[in-house]
Amino acid sequence: MIGVVLTFDKHHAASLKSLSRQLPLTWLLNESGSNIIITSWFIAVCLIACLFFTHIVCCILTRIYRLFQNGFSLRQWLFFLMHIMFVLVMLSHGLSMIIGYKHSDIRMFPGESIRFDKNFILSLSEIEFVDDPAILKASFEDQRALMTRNTIHRDQNYADIDLSIDNRSVSSGRIYMLAPYRFGSIQITLTDFFIPENRPDNPIGVKLVITKNPTTLFFFVTYAVMIISLIGFVVTTWRDQTANNKYMKFI
Repeated sequence: MIGVVLTFDKHHAASLKSLSRQLPLTWLLNESGSNIIITSWFIAVCLIACLFFTHIVCCILTRIYRLFQNGFSLRQWLFFLMHIMFVLVMLSHGLSMIIGYKHSDIRMFPGESIRFDKNFILSLSEIEFVDDPAILKASFEDQRALMTRNTIHRDQNYADIDLSIDNRSVSSGRIYMLAPYRFGSIQITLTDFFIPENRPDNPIGVKLVITKNPTTLFFFVTYAVMIISLIGFVVTTWRDQTANNKYMKFI
Protein backbone atom coordinates (compact mmCIF):
# COMPACT_ATOMS: atom_id res chain seq x y z
CA MET A 1 0.00 0.00 0.00
CA ILE A 2 2.79 2.41 0.92
CA GLY A 3 4.61 1.53 -2.30
CA VAL A 4 1.52 2.46 -4.32
CA VAL A 5 1.30 5.83 -2.55
CA LEU A 6 4.99 6.49 -3.26
CA THR A 7 4.42 6.09 -7.01
CA PHE A 8 2.37 9.30 -7.04
CA ASP A 9 5.63 11.22 -6.71
CA LYS A 10 7.59 11.27 -10.00
CA HIS A 11 11.00 10.99 -8.32
CA HIS A 12 9.90 8.01 -6.22
CA ALA A 13 8.14 6.42 -9.20
CA ALA A 14 11.37 6.65 -11.24
CA SER A 15 13.32 4.95 -8.44
CA LEU A 16 10.72 2.18 -8.12
CA LYS A 17 10.80 1.66 -11.88
CA SER A 18 14.59 1.40 -11.78
CA LEU A 19 14.29 -1.11 -8.93
CA SER A 20 11.89 -3.27 -10.97
CA ARG A 21 14.24 -3.29 -13.97
CA GLN A 22 17.08 -5.08 -12.19
CA LEU A 23 17.84 -7.39 -9.32
CA PRO A 24 17.07 -5.71 -5.98
CA LEU A 25 20.59 -6.50 -4.76
CA THR A 26 22.08 -4.78 -7.81
CA TRP A 27 19.86 -1.75 -7.20
CA LEU A 28 20.85 -1.59 -3.53
CA LEU A 29 24.55 -1.72 -4.35
CA ASN A 30 24.48 0.82 -7.19
CA GLU A 31 21.48 3.16 -6.92
CA SER A 32 20.03 3.02 -3.42
CA GLY A 33 21.79 6.24 -2.39
CA SER A 34 19.85 8.26 -4.97
CA ASN A 35 16.55 7.98 -3.07
CA ILE A 36 16.71 7.47 0.69
CA ILE A 37 12.92 7.22 1.08
CA ILE A 38 12.58 4.36 -1.41
CA THR A 39 15.66 2.67 0.05
CA SER A 40 14.22 2.91 3.57
CA TRP A 41 10.86 1.59 2.36
CA PHE A 42 12.47 -1.35 0.58
CA ILE A 43 14.69 -2.26 3.56
CA ALA A 44 11.65 -2.05 5.87
CA VAL A 45 9.71 -4.43 3.60
CA CYS A 46 12.65 -6.86 3.61
CA LEU A 47 12.94 -6.70 7.41
CA ILE A 48 9.22 -7.37 7.85
CA ALA A 49 9.52 -10.32 5.46
CA CYS A 50 12.48 -11.64 7.48
CA LEU A 51 10.49 -11.36 10.72
CA PHE A 52 7.57 -13.17 9.10
CA PHE A 53 9.94 -15.85 7.81
CA THR A 54 11.47 -16.29 11.28
CA HIS A 55 7.99 -16.56 12.81
CA ILE A 56 7.00 -19.29 10.34
CA VAL A 57 10.21 -21.24 11.01
CA CYS A 58 9.60 -21.06 14.78
CA CYS A 59 6.02 -22.28 14.24
CA ILE A 60 7.30 -25.22 12.22
CA LEU A 61 9.83 -26.17 14.90
CA THR A 62 7.12 -25.98 17.56
CA ARG A 63 4.77 -28.14 15.46
CA ILE A 64 7.51 -30.74 14.92
CA TYR A 65 7.92 -30.99 18.68
CA ARG A 66 4.15 -31.40 19.18
CA LEU A 67 3.90 -33.99 16.40
CA PHE A 68 6.53 -36.16 18.06
CA GLN A 69 4.82 -35.70 21.42
CA ASN A 70 1.21 -36.34 20.41
CA GLY A 71 1.56 -38.63 17.40
CA PHE A 72 0.78 -38.09 13.75
CA SER A 73 -2.36 -37.87 11.63
CA LEU A 74 -2.89 -37.15 7.96
CA ARG A 75 -4.41 -33.76 8.74
CA GLN A 76 -1.45 -32.78 10.93
CA TRP A 77 1.04 -33.95 8.33
CA LEU A 78 -0.68 -31.92 5.59
CA PHE A 79 -0.75 -28.82 7.78
CA PHE A 80 2.94 -29.32 8.57
CA LEU A 81 3.81 -29.89 4.90
CA MET A 82 1.89 -26.75 3.93
CA HIS A 83 4.03 -24.68 6.33
CA ILE A 84 7.24 -26.25 5.03
CA MET A 85 6.33 -25.46 1.43
CA PHE A 86 5.39 -21.89 2.35
CA VAL A 87 8.82 -21.40 3.91
CA LEU A 88 10.49 -22.78 0.80
CA VAL A 89 8.41 -20.46 -1.43
CA MET A 90 9.49 -17.47 0.67
CA LEU A 91 13.08 -18.68 0.54
CA SER A 92 13.01 -18.92 -3.25
CA HIS A 93 11.60 -15.39 -3.42
CA GLY A 94 14.48 -14.17 -1.27
CA LEU A 95 17.09 -16.00 -3.33
CA SER A 96 15.67 -14.58 -6.57
CA MET A 97 16.53 -11.10 -5.26
CA ILE A 98 20.24 -11.81 -4.95
CA ILE A 99 21.18 -14.49 -7.50
CA GLY A 100 20.99 -14.52 -11.28
CA TYR A 101 20.53 -11.29 -13.23
CA LYS A 102 17.98 -9.09 -14.97
CA HIS A 103 18.65 -6.91 -18.03
CA SER A 104 15.68 -4.69 -18.86
CA ASP A 105 14.63 -2.34 -21.66
CA ILE A 106 16.86 -3.94 -24.30
CA ARG A 107 15.97 -2.41 -27.67
CA MET A 108 16.79 -4.42 -30.78
CA PHE A 109 16.14 -4.42 -34.52
CA PRO A 110 16.42 -7.32 -37.00
CA GLY A 111 20.03 -8.21 -37.72
CA GLU A 112 21.33 -6.95 -34.35
CA SER A 113 23.04 -8.97 -31.64
CA ILE A 114 23.97 -8.37 -28.03
CA ARG A 115 26.25 -10.21 -25.63
CA PHE A 116 25.19 -11.07 -22.09
CA ASP A 117 26.33 -13.34 -19.28
CA LYS A 118 29.88 -13.20 -20.74
CA ASN A 119 29.48 -16.05 -23.26
CA PHE A 120 25.90 -15.81 -24.53
CA ILE A 121 25.00 -13.88 -27.69
CA LEU A 122 21.38 -13.02 -28.47
CA SER A 123 20.61 -12.35 -32.14
CA LEU A 124 17.36 -11.01 -33.52
CA SER A 125 16.64 -12.29 -37.03
CA GLU A 126 13.08 -11.16 -37.76
CA ILE A 127 10.21 -9.08 -36.41
CA GLU A 128 6.62 -9.57 -37.54
CA PHE A 129 4.07 -6.91 -36.63
CA VAL A 130 0.82 -7.33 -38.55
CA ASP A 131 -1.16 -4.52 -36.93
CA ASP A 132 -1.23 -0.79 -37.70
CA PRO A 133 2.25 0.68 -37.02
CA ALA A 134 0.61 4.03 -36.25
CA ILE A 135 -0.30 2.61 -32.83
CA LEU A 136 3.39 2.36 -32.01
CA LYS A 137 3.91 6.05 -32.83
CA ALA A 138 1.25 7.22 -30.38
CA SER A 139 2.07 8.53 -26.92
CA PHE A 140 2.28 6.13 -24.00
CA GLU A 141 -1.17 7.14 -22.70
CA ASP A 142 -2.77 6.87 -26.15
CA GLN A 143 -1.17 3.48 -26.81
CA ARG A 144 -2.82 2.00 -23.73
CA ALA A 145 -6.19 3.15 -25.04
CA LEU A 146 -5.54 2.02 -28.62
CA MET A 147 -4.15 -1.41 -27.79
CA THR A 148 -7.26 -3.58 -27.61
CA ARG A 149 -7.96 -7.16 -28.66
CA ASN A 150 -9.32 -5.87 -31.95
CA THR A 151 -6.30 -3.71 -32.81
CA ILE A 152 -3.44 -5.86 -31.44
CA HIS A 153 -3.23 -9.53 -32.42
CA ARG A 154 -0.85 -10.91 -29.84
CA ASP A 155 -0.61 -14.36 -31.42
CA GLN A 156 0.48 -12.89 -34.79
CA ASN A 157 3.10 -10.38 -33.66
CA TYR A 158 6.43 -11.96 -32.81
CA ALA A 159 10.21 -11.86 -32.98
CA ASP A 160 12.57 -14.68 -34.01
CA ILE A 161 15.71 -15.00 -31.92
CA ASP A 162 18.81 -17.15 -31.76
CA LEU A 163 21.04 -17.91 -28.78
CA SER A 164 24.67 -18.81 -29.33
CA ILE A 165 27.75 -19.43 -27.24
CA ASP A 166 31.11 -18.52 -28.79
CA ASN A 167 29.53 -18.31 -32.26
CA ARG A 168 27.89 -21.72 -31.86
CA SER A 169 24.09 -21.69 -31.97
CA VAL A 170 22.61 -23.52 -28.99
CA SER A 171 18.94 -22.57 -29.26
CA SER A 172 16.51 -20.57 -31.37
CA GLY A 173 12.83 -19.79 -31.21
CA ARG A 174 9.99 -17.33 -31.48
CA ILE A 175 8.76 -15.02 -28.74
CA TYR A 176 5.41 -13.30 -28.40
CA MET A 177 4.15 -10.77 -25.91
CA LEU A 178 3.10 -12.61 -22.75
CA ALA A 179 4.78 -15.75 -24.11
CA PRO A 180 8.50 -15.60 -23.22
CA TYR A 181 11.22 -17.86 -24.56
CA ARG A 182 13.11 -20.05 -22.10
CA PHE A 183 16.47 -21.74 -22.31
CA GLY A 184 17.33 -23.47 -19.06
CA SER A 185 17.14 -20.84 -16.31
CA ILE A 186 17.36 -18.00 -18.87
CA GLN A 187 14.14 -16.28 -19.89
CA ILE A 188 13.76 -13.76 -22.72
CA THR A 189 10.56 -11.71 -22.59
CA LEU A 190 9.16 -9.48 -25.33
CA THR A 191 7.61 -6.53 -23.49
CA ASP A 192 6.75 -4.19 -26.36
CA PHE A 193 7.14 -3.22 -30.01
CA PHE A 194 8.31 0.30 -30.83
CA ILE A 195 9.23 2.70 -33.63
CA PRO A 196 12.12 5.12 -32.88
CA GLU A 197 11.45 8.81 -33.33
CA ASN A 198 14.88 9.70 -34.73
CA ARG A 199 14.85 7.38 -37.76
CA PRO A 200 13.00 8.45 -40.92
CA ASP A 201 12.67 4.87 -42.24
CA ASN A 202 10.37 4.00 -39.28
CA PRO A 203 11.76 0.52 -38.54
CA ILE A 204 9.90 -1.59 -36.01
CA GLY A 205 11.94 -2.78 -33.06
CA VAL A 206 11.28 -4.79 -29.93
CA LYS A 207 11.94 -4.23 -26.25
CA LEU A 208 13.27 -7.30 -24.48
CA VAL A 209 14.03 -8.33 -20.92
CA ILE A 210 16.62 -11.03 -20.22
CA THR A 211 16.48 -12.69 -16.82
CA LYS A 212 18.20 -15.62 -15.20
CA ASN A 213 16.65 -17.11 -12.08
CA PRO A 214 17.96 -20.56 -11.08
CA THR A 215 15.19 -20.85 -8.48
CA THR A 216 12.29 -20.71 -10.98
CA LEU A 217 11.74 -24.49 -11.24
CA PHE A 218 12.20 -24.90 -7.48
CA PHE A 219 9.64 -22.13 -6.85
CA PHE A 220 6.94 -23.61 -9.09
CA VAL A 221 7.40 -27.14 -7.72
CA THR A 222 7.24 -26.02 -4.08
CA TYR A 223 4.31 -23.70 -4.83
CA ALA A 224 2.40 -26.55 -6.49
CA VAL A 225 3.07 -28.88 -3.54
CA MET A 226 1.93 -26.13 -1.16
CA ILE A 227 -1.37 -25.73 -3.03
CA ILE A 228 -1.91 -29.51 -3.11
CA SER A 229 -1.22 -29.80 0.62
CA LEU A 230 -3.61 -26.89 1.30
CA ILE A 231 -6.36 -28.60 -0.69
CA GLY A 232 -5.67 -31.86 1.10
CA PHE A 233 -5.78 -30.13 4.48
CA VAL A 234 -9.12 -28.47 3.67
CA VAL A 235 -10.60 -31.76 2.44
CA THR A 236 -9.47 -33.76 5.48
CA THR A 237 -10.65 -31.01 7.86
CA TRP A 238 -14.06 -30.91 6.18
CA ARG A 239 -14.27 -34.72 6.24
CA ASP A 240 -13.36 -34.91 9.94
CA GLN A 241 -15.88 -32.18 10.83
CA THR A 242 -18.60 -33.94 8.83
CA ALA A 243 -17.84 -37.23 10.58
CA ASN A 244 -17.94 -35.52 14.01
CA ASN A 245 -21.27 -33.85 13.22
CA LYS A 246 -22.79 -37.19 12.18
CA TYR A 247 -21.47 -38.78 15.39
CA MET A 248 -22.95 -36.00 17.55
CA LYS A 249 -26.35 -36.38 15.84
CA PHE A 250 -26.25 -40.13 16.40
CA ILE A 251 -25.58 -39.59 20.10
